Amino acid sequence: MRPGAKKSLLSALAFTASLGGMVDTASAATGRLIVTGGATQVEGSAGGGIVPLAFITGLGSRDEIGGVAFLSNDSLDDHDIRVGGFGIGLYDRVELTFSHINVIADDSLAGQVLGNTNVETQVFGVKVKVAGDAMYAPDEWLPQIAVGVQYKHNLDEKLMDQLGVDDDGWDFYVAATKVYHGALFGRNIFLNGVLRATKANQIGAFGFGNNNASDDDDDEYKLVVEASAGVLLTRKFLVGAEYRQKPDNELLGGAVNEDDWWTAFAAWFPNKHVALVAAYTNFGTIGLNDDQDGLYTSIQVTF
Repeated sequence: MRPGAKKSLLSALAFTASLGGMVDTASAATGRLIVTGGATQVEGSAGGGIVPLAFITGLGSRDEIGGVAFLSNDSLDDHDIRVGGFGIGLYDRVELTFSHINVIADDSLAGQVLGNTNVETQVFGVKVKVAGDAMYAPDEWLPQIAVGVQYKHNLDEKLMDQLGVDDDGWDFYVAATKVYHGALFGRNIFLNGVLRATKANQIGAFGFGNNNASDDDDDEYKLVVEASAGVLLTRKFLVGAEYRQKPDNELLGGAVNEDDWWTAFAAWFPNKHVALVAAYTNFGTIGLNDDQDGLYTSIQVTF
């Protein structure tokens, strides 16, 4: 991680952590159990780092409103991905989220060739729980199921024109999550699967679809799968992994493409108000740079 980026991230994390001390401590005795809201994934939904869960953000029960604010940084070989946002959970049924994604590509070949080293994308999300209960119905086979939609807008119109892509698009997804109590040597585990329809290139950082595609399939919605799994080692410490398939629309005649993403993560929930996540991330090719992997860190304040 670059020194300036590290300093900015540490300052942001310190500020966000200070918010946790301002949350009403009385709420610790109410709401859902710790970890049942997950952390926050890159597009702002309750999830891990890159994959959403069927959980609703925050820890509000069916009679309460909850919410989160989060900051994250992924320091890759030639890119930094910095994200900030917030979410509101309504009565453990509806989730409303916002995420601002900033891809900093100072050292990337794509940034040097295209003359752009800072690409910003905004994501507005809605998720609704439609069936099941991931945590509190261990004897039922039905997982918790949620459907979601994300509207994404890339703020760099010049780059979008250079790539021949749209500057906004919609993702539609369904997520299914289930917690299995005592399933692995007495430890609780969770399994999660997502089916997503998307046109987003690099989740929107490189726009949506491909207006110059010789193959019409490169400008149509594609169905991709995502998955995550984890084991709760203690009541407050979780380890796991995520996988996210990408649509891989070939841009600029195939010069710019993308690989599937995966992560291996550890999450610590010291109390109901704070979640800390660290992960190894492997994103493959981004733009003109191969082998993009690095360290992901995230802090979330829950209320």
